[in-house]
Amino acid sequence: MHPIREIIDDTSTASFNAMRVSLEDKRPWWHYHSEVELTFLSSGQARMHVGNHVATCRAGDLVVLGPDLPHDFNPADASIESDFFVLQFRLEILTVFPELSAVSAFLAKADGGLLLNETPAELATLFRAIAPAPVVRRVGLLLEILAALTEIDEARWQPLSRLAVARQVAEGRNHVRLRKVIECILENFHRRISLDEMASLVHMAPPSFSRWFRRTIDMTFSDYLNRVRVEECCRQLRFTDKRITVIARDCGFESFSSFNRQFRRLKDCTPSEWRNACNRDNDDEAVQSMRRP
Repeated sequence: MHPIREIIDDTSTASFNAMRVSLEDKRPWWHYHSEVELTFLSSGQARMHVGNHVATCRAGDLVVLGPDLPHDFNPADASIESDFFVLQFRLEILTVFPELSAVSAFLAKADGGLLLNETPAELATLFRAIAPAPVVRRVGLLLEILAALTEIDEARWQPLSRLAVARQVAEGRNHVRLRKVIECILENFHRRISLDEMASLVHMAPPSFSRWFRRTIDMTFSDYLNRVRVEECCRQLRFTDKRITVIARDCGFESFSSFNRQFRRLKDCTPSEWRNACNRDNDDEAVQSMRRP
């Protein structure tokens, strides 16, 4: 496998990229690039992996990714169409206008990624408009989007990955190995995955793999795997009426007691409490209050 850095083209004809991306039939591709990325989920749901952060995002969420931050977005449910509007640009374009210093200061906080739930309607409209707009009009829309980001209450932005981890993960050899492991987890978390299997995948002895993974991602392999599984459980608790025991089994938990223990550890509530909060008049604030920062 040859990963590594994604090279963003079109720099000779445009100072930034604006595109609409569908997750249909997408497979895991954990990657990074030199550009800042703004990713707005217009419809559907997606599994989000940013640095060492694992979560499910849904329509209306906006993710801001700093340069060289490993990330990936994958379909959370193949039966649901998921569309993103994506902007990519280098920080250097902001230096042209001193008036954009507030934007630069905001993006400096996004080295580990930032998440905004419930993007304001005006900002969502700008994201949907920029990709099909004429080239000159795109520039004005980009400035409007950047200005709108700085006007959002800082308390609404949720930090994602820890910066030190994000930078370490982006290093070449670490990224090659970790990408193999992460992509294998994303495709197979519903079944039993052993530490020995992952160690063999990257040609390491199990003890060495365990130390390397923890040093690189700042959590143990089992903890990361459990986080992936629990996030998928949360998505299914929210958007399906499947029985909790079935969800636990389908997400790879071999015992219901282990599932309950891991869920409570990561979410500070039981699966039933999570589902009830999701169903309570679709009250997002109730759900957010149960999430760890």
